[in-house]
Amino acid sequence: MKRSVLYIVAVFLAAALFIGALTASFVPRARVSLFVMLNGDTLEQAIKSDEGIPVRLGFTTYNIWAGGGMTEFMLFTRGSSRYGCYYSESGEPFAFQDEDAELVETSENNWEWQSGGRSGETSRIRGNWYYFRAEF
Repeated sequence: MKRSVLYIVAVFLAAALFIGALTASFVPRARVSLFVMLNGDTLEQAIKSDEGIPVRLGFTTYNIWAGGGMTEFMLFTRGSSRYGCYYSESGEPFAFQDEDAELVETSENNWEWQSGGRSGETSRIRGNWYYFRAEF
């Protein structure tokens, strides 16, 4: 009896991990949130201490941009969309690469912006970390 219960629990956990990994690879917000969960503390320490950003973050390509009180990590693109996260020194949200655009709060901790034919959204992941999507 104990074996069958343990087997069912193990299968359930394996399925949950598989579904979580699959979701994270296809859903941009989940993928970016997982990146912050795994790297956020190390990156935050590097940003605050001016140590420099570690070269290998687990992505084949990414782009780092800093300015205006934010450090942004563009992690991947899909078509004309750019996805990633940023650390806000003040804890306030920003548009993509500190674009001069008004942020409109659409729900708690979620904002949208538009500027010069570009648009996007940002939302708080945790603390001073935010997710972003930018459309070009």
